[in-house]
Amino acid sequence: MKKLYLLLFFLTLQVAVQAQDGCGTPPPERALFEYLEQIGESYRSRGQQRVSNTEILNVPLYMHIVTSNSGSKYNFNTMLTVICELNDKFLSAGIRFYLDGVNYINDPSLYDHTSFQTGSQMMVQYNQARKVNVYFVNLGLIGLCGYAFFPGTGPGTTLRNGGLMMSVGCSQVGNTTLAHEMGHYLALPHPFDGTSNHPSSPISERITRSATDTVGGRLPANCSWAGDRFCDTRADFIGTRWSCAGNPPTQLDVNGDLFDPDETLFMSYSNDNCQNRFSEEQINTMRHTLVGDSTTQGSRAYLMITPMAPFSVISTNSVPIEPNNPNTVVNSDYMFFKWTAAPGATQYLFRILRNNQIVEEVVISDTAYFLPVFRMSSGAAHTWNVRPFNHAYTCMPPSASGSFRAGTNFGTSVRQLESEKIAIFPTLIDAGQPLYVDVADLEAENLQLDIFDLQGRLVKSETLTGQSRHSFILDDLGRGLYQIRISGNGLLKNSRVFKQ
Repeated sequence: MKKLYLLLFFLTLQVAVQAQDGCGTPPPERALFEYLEQIGESYRSRGQQRVSNTEILNVPLYMHIVTSNSGSKYNFNTMLTVICELNDKFLSAGIRFYLDGVNYINDPSLYDHTSFQTGSQMMVQYNQARKVNVYFVNLGLIGLCGYAFFPGTGPGTTLRNGGLMMSVGCSQVGNTTLAHEMGHYLALPHPFDGTSNHPSSPISERITRSATDTVGGRLPANCSWAGDRFCDTRADFIGTRWSCAGNPPTQLDVNGDLFDPDETLFMSYSNDNCQNRFSEEQINTMRHTLVGDSTTQGSRAYLMITPMAPFSVISTNSVPIEPNNPNTVVNSDYMFFKWTAAPGATQYLFRILRNNQIVEEVVISDTAYFLPVFRMSSGAAHTWNVRPFNHAYTCMPPSASGSFRAGTNFGTSVRQLESEKIAIFPTLIDAGQPLYVDVADLEAENLQLDIFDLQGRLVKSETLTGQSRHSFILDDLGRGLYQIRISGNGLLKNSRVFKQ
């Protein structure tokens, strides 16, 4: 049965590409429409009260970022802003999305999609259970911005079923495609589904919302069982992109009434700048899909199984500490960056830029970063910044930029040659055994000892003055490999030790 569904899905999608521009999600199967009709009936019987009216529903996102043949991939900084925008769009629905993992897929053969089969194979292979799996690829070759699978459909087993396939070009700041496809994932059809192909048919959604509007042979409202099954979304017949600022197509329904599609709905096909909301019935359906009600279980209730960890809103940005002067010359082989903590942040996106182009980007969980063996052109001006975030708050923009000028590489100056006088030993340290640092003939240099773990985090710092040999017990450090840096007055010495 699953194979038959997938075959029907792909055939429908091929037709959708011919008829639609942007979204490749086809109309739902009859089972989903029955699900929507049941939810709508329950909603109206409750006096149009939402399911779980006040509770914030926290939904985990797992982002899959695929590398292209040229080595490019979806930008992490853009992704943070897009998640922030997604949460703004779902704020009225009481649904919050949080970042529960990022998977980099370094397989360029999976980047450019020429069929929907590639997306399904990826979901079977990479989908994570109990998370919304979102993939960033290139769908331009099949003319799409994105597509999603409705609840209970698509590749993958129940707890890792379906997902969203997003084209990188349509996943930029200001786009609404992610919100649109997320609506499909949470059971929302297009408002024109079932009507766009034959708007004047008696079975298509009618414009009237009155059950008694039958004077002169008129047919009454059918919004509860036709179109998208929502009576608070106006009847829509436009299955291609259209502008709210232009002159959209016009069409009469079976009663001779003029369609007036609602351009503000995220699920419509109006241009991105026109869209700004979900209707109340759409919101009720998405919440029901996540939590269900007293009579039926939500079809994606498995997303609610694991509670989200607590978080804080980040209200204060980080400030670069060092280097932070365009005249500061930094050795290009061993670079140390430091910034103030942003309260509430658990991670920082660290970036180095030259001429506004990213030359280094990494996510770390500390307020200092040691970047070894990073060679840059001597004398070149660079800037750097950090962007604080946590799993549920990604709205803080990048910090102000620090600046520096790349210096010469290690070993090219007399002072750097003198650094060879410094000895760091042993390289394999047992518990209780000291680490020794000999600074022969450099006792007066007022040197600094810094120890970093493999993630670039500063874990220990000491000042070396007044004697030729220093010893340190590292029992407070865990087992593993550490980078040792001795610096000061133009001297620089680096080594690595392994703590048993």
